[in-house]
Amino acid sequence: MEAHLLQAWRDESVVGGIEGLKGKPLALEGLRLREAERKIGELMTETEVLRAVV
Repeated sequence: MEAHLLQAWRDESVVGGIEGLKGKPLALEGLRLREAERKIGELMTETEVLRAVV
């Protein structure tokens, strides 16, 4: 499993609690927000890995 997916799922569950785990149809804005949050999680994970290597 990819780390950025785990990060995004964790972030959703922290922010939304039980509601964050329920599947709901999202509006276009919600989809864009979700994609942006996923990318942020991916970049954060990448940054942590790079810091650990340096």
